[in-house]
Amino acid sequence: MNRFVFLAKFTLLILLLACSVDAAITVEGETVHVETDSYAVRFDKGVIAHIHNRLTDKTYTVGEGREGWSGILYNRYYWDDANIDTLWATFVSATVIDPFRVVLVFRQEDAEVRLFISIDRATDDMLINIEGESDTPGVIGMQWGCSYLDIENLSFILPMYNGRVVDGTHEDFYHSRDYPHSEWEAQLVIAQGEDGGFYVRNTDNTFQFKRFILSRYKDEAATLNFTTYNQAPFEAHTRGKSDLWRFNTYRGDWHVPARIYRDWMEQAFDARRLSDMPAWVQDISLFVSSANLQDPGSIALLDRLAELTDPTRTVVMLASWADGGEWWSDELGSHHPDYIPKPGLKNFVETAHRYGFKVVPWMIACAFSADHPLYPHFQQYQWRDTWTGELTGECWAPPLDPACYHPSHDRAAFINPASSEYRDLIVQELKAVWEEYGVDGFFVDASWFVINDANGLIDGLNMGQGMDLLHRELAEAMPGIILGGERLNEACFARKSFAQRPRITDGIEPHPISSFLFSPFTYAIGFPKYNPDDRPDLHQQDQQYYEVWDVVPTIKVSFTGQLEDHDVEIHKIIASAQNWQPDFEFVDGDLNNDAVVNILDLIIVANDLRQEIPANSKSDVNRDGRVDILDLTLISQYMSQ
Repeated sequence: MNRFVFLAKFTLLILLLACSVDAAITVEGETVHVETDSYAVRFDKGVIAHIHNRLTDKTYTVGEGREGWSGILYNRYYWDDANIDTLWATFVSATVIDPFRVVLVFRQEDAEVRLFISIDRATDDMLINIEGESDTPGVIGMQWGCSYLDIENLSFILPMYNGRVVDGTHEDFYHSRDYPHSEWEAQLVIAQGEDGGFYVRNTDNTFQFKRFILSRYKDEAATLNFTTYNQAPFEAHTRGKSDLWRFNTYRGDWHVPARIYRDWMEQAFDARRLSDMPAWVQDISLFVSSANLQDPGSIALLDRLAELTDPTRTVVMLASWADGGEWWSDELGSHHPDYIPKPGLKNFVETAHRYGFKVVPWMIACAFSADHPLYPHFQQYQWRDTWTGELTGECWAPPLDPACYHPSHDRAAFINPASSEYRDLIVQELKAVWEEYGVDGFFVDASWFVINDANGLIDGLNMGQGMDLLHRELAEAMPGIILGGERLNEACFARKSFAQRPRITDGIEPHPISSFLFSPFTYAIGFPKYNPDDRPDLHQQDQQYYEVWDVVPTIKVSFTGQLEDHDVEIHKIIASAQNWQPDFEFVDGDLNNDAVVNILDLIIVANDLRQEIPANSKSDVNRDGRVDILDLTLISQYMSQ
């Protein structure tokens, strides 16, 4: 087996060394031409104006004009006149460092913008970096853009809101989405055309705040812009610099760039695969949300669920299991961040475990009750809005949400987990529960919620780094525990085994891109807010999205009355769990479905090399439309993992 692995990797190395022999960057005045074996790209005044995929002989730009935007941002709206746009700035110089690197310089009044364009000869990626400085403070970040993309022949595949796809047929075409957030979950945008496309990705693993803006220009074309933000607050910043952006084209379908990004993502974030978790995790086929310990029938609910389900393949997320101690009213629920178990927890967990259920109590990643005696100390870590600098929280400022039934008690500050003191408190509270009650994990609510905190860095960390560390420290403190949570992004996926995938917005077509990216590490679960038998219309709408996202069957039930025989829809969900299996394979490269990648899979690919119609459709492992040495190399990589 090692001999095959070596040969495949050696052959790939030869191919990589041989690639881009014709790659070059040339300059004509303010215009830059970037050409490799994979693409031909033209920049006009710092903006991409032409894209041609040499692998498929397709061009992805149409007409003449320029609506993309590159330059310094003083305002979050790039069309604001105060910003420095290279289109209107004075072109100063284009310095060709070597045939593979060039630097463009633009000036406007007291500001200078430098755009760095180069070619990574090992990958054929075009590397784009933009930086700027100004005598005027208040720089919020840097942006670069693409113009006049062919809206009629491109579909934009976006890991936003659980996975979406947008094309020229959609009325809602303007999307401005922030990272890291559920708005933009991973630093990747794919433009899929016929037989291939292009993609842009970032290779930052420090969770620096970013944004993409996809918009339509006069119904004729699309523009695509990428922003890298400074750390808030912005008032003192006189410089901005983007992280390294990578552009490339591909042949095949969207899996080709998605697989490249996923492989990078796993290494960059040291992501823990589901296969590294306790064996029962991969067997789960039903998630029961919001079982309520306050309900006197909670044990009866377990009894009923045991009649209807396979408990050994079922996770029960337990809500309302803790309160804030003697100085807090049990009637009003948890007093964050105190997690003092109610008396019934021990019996509930023991009963659940006798049946074989796994129990995951709910907690929240960032809340601190405003009347908690420790709040005055932790207020220094409370989030401040990126743009206004105001303190934020649940039911924090008037007018109060009608859902805040007890405004004086429900008010909770949002605390930045970049604070080591706050993370230590959370880990201490939950570890005590795990040690005494033997729960199987915790559901970390609001774990997707990451903003550019106007407090600035806390303990040298931004909020994304803090959220990532919170999950890692919980996992390290409680070996073998599983973590779930609300929604998903790169700041929380590396140690999260389950993540809710709510529908959130209608009118944007679902796509499996996010499920594919995160599937080796995190199961997608549903986000039911209602009994499906009470609202079958909403339930059916959810199911249409859930099927695309490959969601584990999920029900929300708090008492046995919701599991009567006449509750048809909820019984359908439970029945579907009996045969549920993920569509996204745990082990990539398992072509013969024997649950292991080995020499047999390598032979299958070898037999299909250069065949016009492969005998096994899975032999095209990277889905680039042909079976070749790259597919053999992928199999060898999975064999060595």
